[in-house]
Amino acid sequence: MAVESVLLNVPNANVVIYVVGRPPQTRHFQELSQLQRVAVCHLNPSDLFKLLPKNLGHVANVYRDLPSSSVAAQSNILRYCILFLYGGVYLDFDTFTLRPIHEMKKSDTVVGEELVWRGDEARVAGSKYVYLHFTTWAWALSWVGRRIDARYFQGKLQLAKRWKSTEGFWGKYQANNAVIVANAGTAFIERVLIGLRDSKNNVRYSTGPTLISKLISEDDSDVEVRRSTHFYSIPPGESFRFFEDHSLQLSNEVAVIHYVGSNHAELLQVVTPSLVALHPHSVIGRIARDIEARRKTLYPTSSTSRLANS
Repeated sequence: MAVESVLLNVPNANVVIYVVGRPPQTRHFQELSQLQRVAVCHLNPSDLFKLLPKNLGHVANVYRDLPSSSVAAQSNILRYCILFLYGGVYLDFDTFTLRPIHEMKKSDTVVGEELVWRGDEARVAGSKYVYLHFTTWAWALSWVGRRIDARYFQGKLQLAKRWKSTEGFWGKYQANNAVIVANAGTAFIERVLIGLRDSKNNVRYSTGPTLISKLISEDDSDVEVRRSTHFYSIPPGESFRFFEDHSLQLSNEVAVIHYVGSNHAELLQVVTPSLVALHPHSVIGRIARDIEARRKTLYPTSSTSRLANS
């Protein structure tokens, strides 16, 4: 559905899906091979690193030193390399594209910011004292209230809107790397690849949002940072609102929604065509219904019928 949303809403887009190792053995992944404007590329990381210039030779070593379980960190490094070499629009698979992204680009590199809990970076780094800070309690109370409102009242209490003023106490805006638009060889992506030297392979996010945000805070002259409404209209800890809050309305600025985030990986299990029947009035339900109605324009007749019956 992520790929279909690109093809349906960006008519001239060509999608390349990079696979490291054995490709997913699922029917949904196999269906992708039948789509026009979609190519599956089997990627050997070591071959990719050989294409980088000499000043980026350390990237291969950083990648090699990562624990085998650090799949997200590996993905971060590979996406930077691919963008540096070829340019384009990088998208995580837990995204839906609602309108063309490249048309918004005014700089060589574009990323988006999202609202995150102030203490999250300290938590990821292993700090235990972060849970004693008043901002943590403010965030927790806000999260619990919004969670109850979404699950049991479908957003009718409007707590997210009523409590928006509290976001300044517990939240801060930070760049994310789930959506990146870049020309080949851009200065910012090169800075990111150079910055990998100082990343800590035992700290989550150190090759991702933490690195991106650090570099932007040092110098933002070579990167355009878009407001949270463009790519990350919901804080990563509140992805459930996309599924359950029927009062949630997206801004006209939204080009992409990042609907899961690492905090809600279990939601991936329910993002299927049958979601339309489960949550028809949610943001995800509306998007899924739109994709379902237009899907037949992308597939041969035989494939369309199989998908409709899934």
